[in-house]
Amino acid sequence: MGRSLCLAAIALAWLGWFTLDCAAQGQPGPFGGPKSGGPGPGAPGPGGTPGFGMFGGPMPGFGFFGGGPGFGRTSVAAQYERLLNIPSVQKELHLSDDQKARIREIGEKNRSAVRDLFSSMRDVREEDRKAKAEEMGKKMQVQGEETRKAIEAVLELAQRERLRGIAVQVLGIQALFDKEVQQDLKLEEFQIAAMRVIDDRAARKTRELFTPGGDPQAIGQRSQEIRAETEKRILGLLNDQQKAAFERLKGAKFEIPESEMRNPRLFGGRGGRREGGDRGQSGSPR
Repeated sequence: MGRSLCLAAIALAWLGWFTLDCAAQGQPGPFGGPKSGGPGPGAPGPGGTPGFGMFGGPMPGFGFFGGGPGFGRTSVAAQYERLLNIPSVQKELHLSDDQKARIREIGEKNRSAVRDLFSSMRDVREEDRKAKAEEMGKKMQVQGEETRKAIEAVLELAQRERLRGIAVQVLGIQALFDKEVQQDLKLEEFQIAAMRVIDDRAARKTRELFTPGGDPQAIGQRSQEIRAETEKRILGLLNDQQKAAFERLKGAKFEIPESEMRNPRLFGGRGGRREGGDRGQSGSPR
């Protein structure tokens, strides 16, 4: 692996930890993610693998808040299966024992399918990896949509609406990159394009922070500043009606206890602080 790729890997790993550690402390992460804890963009996926959302693909997007060509890490529906494993969410939605059992079965089936997709990458030649990754990304999207439909079929209408609102709260500003949210808010094409430009510039600024010998604390502070600046600019693109619609999508404020976000067993993990990657990844994105 070349020096640039090594630095990129370190940067992504650190940002994943930082986002989720902030989430666990009740603070917004550098990607504008959960304010009270929740699966962020670097949330562990099948078998505790870091950086893979349940409905997402094999790599994070290239944007800061998720506006880049990722594989669904800003998707609201991508949060469903994980959120439904959280006891406080189950209680909020008044899930029956039968619904919980069916959702667990759907999750196990989905994880098995995703593991099979990832295993297909193991013996791929270096020159074929890009094409294979794109192919797998498309398959992941199909798998994610099938899982979403299966989950929604288990829930009643009121439960689906409340779950969606909680997922939007968990994603925070990232939810504005979800196509369905964009449609609900009636965002114009120029607004979406401007969001991507702002997002890309923020990602570029953040990448520039990672230099050999850099101070992690200083990087973290600056990342938070960039996040806050970027969030303000993106929200500033919305008119008053769109901002009001965004708040309505969230529904009543919901807090996920930190203890639940730090329990990897709720998300198919095997336990232990290292499950799901690194510090702060234990059971939390997203």
